[in-house]
Amino acid sequence: MKTAVLVALFLGLVAAVAALGGTTDDHGCYTSAGYQWCEREDRCVRMWELAAERDFEVTAEAFEAFCSSPRPVIGGSTDEHGCLGSAGYQWCEREDRCVRMWELAAERDFEVTAEAFEAFCSSPRPVIGGSKDEHGCLTSAGYQWCAAEARCVRMWEDFAEMSPELAQAYCAAPPIGSFTDAHGCRPSAGYQWCAAESRCVRMWELANELEMAPLQVERYCAGQKRQ
Repeated sequence: MKTAVLVALFLGLVAAVAALGGTTDDHGCYTSAGYQWCEREDRCVRMWELAAERDFEVTAEAFEAFCSSPRPVIGGSTDEHGCLGSAGYQWCEREDRCVRMWELAAERDFEVTAEAFEAFCSSPRPVIGGSKDEHGCLTSAGYQWCAAEARCVRMWEDFAEMSPELAQAYCAAPPIGSFTDAHGCRPSAGYQWCAAESRCVRMWELANELEMAPLQVERYCAGQKRQ
């Protein structure tokens, strides 16, 4: 009698799973329940559970980076820097240590991509009180001049969506409408000189800043500097 009850319960459980849309993929993972295959773990997992278990961000990129990396092997071979590649470690010149890409991306706040990793790790390591270039960019902190933006940038932060080559090409180009007036203001970008502020401003921005009407701002900028 007990055996019959147990069999009935088992069959009911199977039917319930099937009713939930129990389709499986090529690895036998129940995709309808959120499972997918992880090569590194050699098992079906749910991304959010594995992220908590292995301590990486709950993103498709971090999951792909983790699961596509080699499975740790005790006594695995190391590279010329002593990094255990079989455990997912690789050398980062900027950090001067062996790192795992998805962990470093979370720690230093960049995208989990090979391009972003390469851009970050190949840039100079920040040095407190480091030297600046002719544009005032702190090169020791990874900054360099971007002509197209007319400012100092760090390639992996400001142009994370671009490849390093494309970002360099973009920054090498002169800015569109780069003409400036006698005060160094760029009219093509909407800037004009404000004597009262002793700086280039965009009138609508200054109007919001000072809570003035546009006409009042024009009169204000033609006057003397605020006391």
